[in-house]
Amino acid sequence: MSVSAAAPSYVGDGQGGIALFDYNRGGQQIGSQGASPGDIVIGYAIGFGVTSPLLITGNAGLATVTAPFTVTMDGQSLQVIYAVSHPTYPGLYQFAFQLPPAGTVPPPSGNLSFQVGNSTPVADSISL
Repeated sequence: MSVSAAAPSYVGDGQGGIALFDYNRGGQQIGSQGASPGDIVIGYAIGFGVTSPLLITGNAGLATVTAPFTVTMDGQSLQVIYAVSHPTYPGLYQFAFQLPPAGTVPPPSGNLSFQVGNSTPVADSISL
């Protein structure tokens, strides 16, 4: 039996994907309308593991995830803005990243991959 420091599970959108929200559109959920190049995207998850400062299980508070959190699109790393515990809801994590800017060559397809530490990457896609 193997044990992982992180075992993420992402909050779903009810359609089999990850619920992602567009900061640039007032936190509107990204759905069929898609997102724009350069937008900041926010998502939620559980199971991101240890934080700094260390939070006791069952307690809420704002703390940074200690394992590396990466987001890629088409294999290219995106800028992760943060991966933190949610300050109000125990066990919930919030993350944010920025989509590639307009004019990126080749144009991104919207295929995303999320990974915390050495956990199994989770794939999803968004319309651009």
